[in-house]
Amino acid sequence: MPDHRLVPIQGKRTLTIGSDPTCDLSIQGPGIAARHLIIQPREQGWQAATLQLHTPFYINDRPVYGLALLQDGDHIRIGDNVTLVWHDPLPSQAQQGPWLGLLLILLSILAGLAVLFAMFRFDAPPAPAAVHQPIQPAATSPEGHPIYRIAIPRP
Repeated sequence: MPDHRLVPIQGKRTLTIGSDPTCDLSIQGPGIAARHLIIQPREQGWQAATLQLHTPFYINDRPVYGLALLQDGDHIRIGDNVTLVWHDPLPSQAQQGPWLGLLLILLSILAGLAVLFAMFRFDAPPAPAAVHQPIQPAATSPEGHPIYRIAIPRP
């Protein structure tokens, strides 16, 4: 039966992994460097980086000689036979970036403006009611139809 243990990293800014006893996660095994890799938070999520370029690590069987972003469920292999499984408790938030926050701010502003427009109507004051008087025909056509004289004001 494989050896499984959960290593919580809450409250840590970084997590060092290697065979050195001062590492946050000290693992002994063939091919594991004293300070093999570091895992740290970034804006896009958590990233893993090699601490010694000649000792790669593998994410999902792909070699990494520099750094790589971690996704929930990634298999991280260090040395010849040690595999770690990365579990991100909030994977969706790490992948959303700042756009969700900006969208929420925009929606809040729009909701506030809607409330203001509902409370204070910015319509023009109503025009005074026009007084309608019946128009009398000025003349009658030879066919007996009324003729009206209409003056159109100049612009």
